[in-house]
Amino acid sequence: MKTLVHICCISLVLMLAAGSSLADEKTQRALAIEAGWPDTPAGEMAYRWVEAYTSDDENIVASFLEEHLKDGALKRRSMNDRLDSYRKRWHHQGLLMLTKIRNSSDYELTVDMKGEDNKRKKYIFKLDKKAPHKLDMVQLVSHHGH
Repeated sequence: MKTLVHICCISLVLMLAAGSSLADEKTQRALAIEAGWPDTPAGEMAYRWVEAYTSDDENIVASFLEEHLKDGALKRRSMNDRLDSYRKRWHHQGLLMLTKIRNSSDYELTVDMKGEDNKRKKYIFKLDKKAPHKLDMVQLVSHHGH
């Protein structure tokens, strides 16, 4: 299962690296909807974040953050701090799978996801309301039981 996810993630990164065209954007939106994410900018961004996160590759995560974080976000919290947090989370929970949409609007999304540790986690994704609607924050709010 991990191998299939890694192949999918590598394919996603290659598509992103090739350049972002309107067709690529529509493809990403379609993939996000197919995977159960809301048909909103926040749903698509959260899907992309999870795809990068589940790649188990710091370079993919760093590339995603550099491309999609709101301007100034790396001044508030450095890339090294963000990658250190990623390593700790990955070590404890591994792959993430969407289990529930709690709240959804165009630029904010609250979801439950389950990790390989079989624990549900509540995540909040917030996007900048100004175009191009970059990622403002991802917050792990709480841990839930099995």
